[in-house]
Formats: sequence, C-alpha cells, structure tokens
Amino acid sequence: MKIIINPAYQQLADFVSRIPEIFDREGSVIYEGRNVIKVFQAGNIVLNVKRFKKPSYLNRLVYTFFRSPKAARAYEHALTLLSKGVETPAPIAYIIYREAGLLSWSYFVSIQIPDVYQTLYEVGQGSIEENEDIFRALGIYTAHLHQKGIYHKDYSPGNILYYRSSEEIKFCLIDINRMSFGTVSLRKGCANFARLWGKEKAFRILAESYADTMRINKTCCVNLVLRYRRSFWRRYAKKYPIKFEM
Repeated sequence: MKIIINPAYQQLADFVSRIPEIFDREGSVIYEGRNVIKVFQAGNIVLNVKRFKKPSYLNRLVYTFFRSPKAARAYEHALTLLSKGVETPAPIAYIIYREAGLLSWSYFVSIQIPDVYQTLYEVGQGSIEENEDIFRALGIYTAHLHQKGIYHKDYSPGNILYYRSSEEIKFCLIDINRMSFGTVSLRKGCANFARLWGKEKAFRILAESYADTMRINKTCCVNLVLRYRRSFWRRYAKKYPIKFEM
C-alpha cells in the first residue's frame, strides 16, 4: 500500500493509514455509484474520502505501468489548482492499494467543502432572470481558468460548486482527476460549456461574458458555444432523458 500525505497535514497520518481498513464500516455516505464518497470526522477536521472503483484487469495494467491512478491525479491536480489561485478542497492524501502487484482500490482524501456551497443543477433548472448573475459570473470564471491554462474535462453542474453572498459569487472545482493544463484554444474553450445545464438564453449569457473576458469575437463565441451544446445534448438524449428544459 502506498500513501502520500500532504506535509501540511502530517498530523492526520495515523488516521489516513487506517482508511482502507475502516472505509466500509465507518463514515457517512454522501455519494454511492461507480465510486463511493464518504465523510469522516478526524478530530476537529471533517474529511471527504473518495474511493475509486477497482478498475478492470486491462485498466489495472494501464494504471499500474503507464498512467497515474485517478486518486494520485486528483491529489496532484488539487495542488496545481491551489497554486494557481483556483479554489478546490484542500488535498490531504491519496492511497494506492495493490493486489498481486496491480492497482486495486485507490482513495483520495481532502477537506470536506463547507455546506454553503451548492451544485449548479438547481441553477440550470431555475429562472434565468434570478440566476443571470451566476451565469455571467460563471462565464468570467471559466475564462479565468482557461487563461491560467486550466481545462476541466468533466465541466458539469455537479463538479462546479458555487456560493453566492451579497458581495460576490465564488466557485469551487471538484472531481478533478480528469484535467489538462496548457493553452486552451477558442474552440476547445467554447466546447467546455457543453455539459452545463440551462436554456439557450443562459448559454448566450455564459458565452458573452466569456468572450468579453477573453477579448474574443462575441458572435463567433456564442455560435460555437451553442453548436457544441446542441451536439452534446443531442448525443446524450439518444441514451438518457434530459432533466432540464432546453
């Protein structure tokens, strides 16, 4: 078993080392699907622990010999985001457990995000007028990510948390194991909005604020954003029902 702990949280080393042993019987489940996410109390610190599903045999080979495991990437990406001034839950550790020399279970441990943050699902289904400030702020926020060379490959409503106060709107990225870093082209940047929820008018607001911040042609940006949106949701609708009004 390999354990990497953030030097800033060495006091949690003993607790972290016991996570594979206690994961199934302790903690509170907050998500259960392909992966399982639980919340644990470690002294006065609330931890979020994500256990990634054991990969298929082929992927066990890939993640053992050719590619960094998801838990390791989530930890490393969190450090990179924070170094660039982008909010994400502070990474505590990652754990890699092997069987017969191949990757088995892996765990990513972070600080649990405060309850004041919400996902964007409700915003995407809600009133455009009441949430216009959030759509506009999200376009600006996305532009700032891309200007910093940050590209979240699963930029979806559940992975972008927001907090709205009387002074500001803040965002926080989660589920960050699938990211890339480097130059973000116009087309790639506009395609990044495709998985978000909302009506066409909301996407126009997103695209316009993105274009203004990036200082690119607004008409071109709006057209690209809407094109990528239509393409993604048409493909999606062939397999699943769409849960919001298009």
